[in-house]
Amino acid sequence: YPLRRQRQMCIRDRLGTMSTLQAVTELQEWVAKHGFDETSTIWGKGPAIDCTLLKNAMRRVGVVPFWGFWQERCVRTALQFAPGANNLPFVGVRHRAEDDANHEAYQVAYALRHFGII
Repeated sequence: YPLRRQRQMCIRDRLGTMSTLQAVTELQEWVAKHGFDETSTIWGKGPAIDCTLLKNAMRRVGVVPFWGFWQERCVRTALQFAPGANNLPFVGVRHRAEDDANHEAYQVAYALRHFGII
């Protein structure tokens, strides 16, 4: 186990990536810190692929996903009804997962403010 972890850390340092286990662990830590309950939602663009990929990654490392299918929401649907959300400036590198996710969260927050939800 220690050798495996050391190898994963080296790979992460060299490539700027991390193992599936490490990514899932960090996600679980973030959720534990910020909370997620039956009233929470998880967003994807589109959720049929994003949430499915995440659920499969979690299951692959032996972790039960923390949400149900009824909590999945679609970024595209929110953007369709919020004029201007698609015109928000993109910060970062397009198609870099973290930057794309941050931009989509920014767009959803804009849409929810537009609807008066937040």
